[in-house]
Amino acid sequence: MRIFLLFTVLLLLGCDDTENPITPSTSENQIVPIGDSRIDGARPDFESYRYELWKLLVDAEVTFDLVGPYDDSDHEGSYSDYQGQEFDDDHAGIGGFQTEDVLETMDRILQASPKPDIVLLGIGGNDLLNEDPVEEVIANIHQIIDQLQSANDSVVIVLEQIAPGLSSFMTNQLTTSFNEFNEQIVSVGQQQSTQTSPVIVVNMAEGWRDSYMADDVHYNEAGARVVAQRYFDAFIQYLQD
Repeated sequence: MRIFLLFTVLLLLGCDDTENPITPSTSENQIVPIGDSRIDGARPDFESYRYELWKLLVDAEVTFDLVGPYDDSDHEGSYSDYQGQEFDDDHAGIGGFQTEDVLETMDRILQASPKPDIVLLGIGGNDLLNEDPVEEVIANIHQIIDQLQSANDSVVIVLEQIAPGLSSFMTNQLTTSFNEFNEQIVSVGQQQSTQTSPVIVVNMAEGWRDSYMADDVHYNEAGARVVAQRYFDAFIQYLQD
């Protein structure tokens, strides 16, 4: 957990708005991945699902723009071009982020995409690792969704029931917290969905395997592909074209 928090401090030091002005996206089908290190990634140590999702979208031949205030310029690893295109590495994920951190940086996220079309929200794992009460984590997620829907009352939000860590890492207490969190996420989706803004819950924990993990809590390439495919299947029908 100390490593996650250190990542947060170091990365936030490089996120000053005046030094890194944000140009808002005006593209169709703006997709904003929001969350923690599982979204951010840290090649070559572990993977984000974003690259695998990007390849699925390229193959689908749809118009889209992955959007966020951050990119992978500070990562040591790199991503290969695909189908003659360069990876769109914009995102809104920071290693160590908890739900309250997302709330505190929502203004910056919405600078990059003032009216996001699709949000991929994978957050809460670090809260649970920090032993924060599940009800507080869920309350923060409600607030995050409220702000996203205020920015765009037609936003499509895909909300993760988060995958567990490596089985040897998951204590009984942590497993109980993850299960309780994922059960309550279903209710969040039901309560927050509106006629114009669906909140789609995707179960990343179902069928999860140790072979998908690069370390105790992060994906390898196989895990990233599984997560990307589940996201893709959840929102592809909502793309404008």
